[in-house]
Amino acid sequence: LTEKKCLFEVIPEKPEVEFDTKTLEAKVGETLKISASVTGLPQPKISWYKNGIPVGAADGRPAWAFHARTADTFAEIKGLVEMTKYHFRVTAENALGNGPPIETEQPVELMEPI
Repeated sequence: LTEKKCLFEVIPEKPEVEFDTKTLEAKVGETLKISASVTGLPQPKISWYKNGIPVGAADGRPAWAFHARTADTFAEIKGLVEMTKYHFRVTAENALGNGPPIETEQPVELMEPI
């Protein structure tokens, strides 16, 4: 047997973020799960914002669960309030800089429970 070696060139890239718009609906009292796909090398630092406030900032109630994996990230928001609009933004940054932030095109509005 002969041993062969392969060389791979790793090319760093600036971060990019995309929303999964299928996840932007919820009913009053439900948990809203918002997903986004993130690319970039080295792996970017991901930040979520709700109505301009960073996720995890003291907003009076701990209603967030935040999860990040290599290429996907999502936030879960509990205790949604009727007659409230929610606007979300995701940013990503790595050693090459900041990718353009992605925002919900329209505020997320709650549907009446059935």
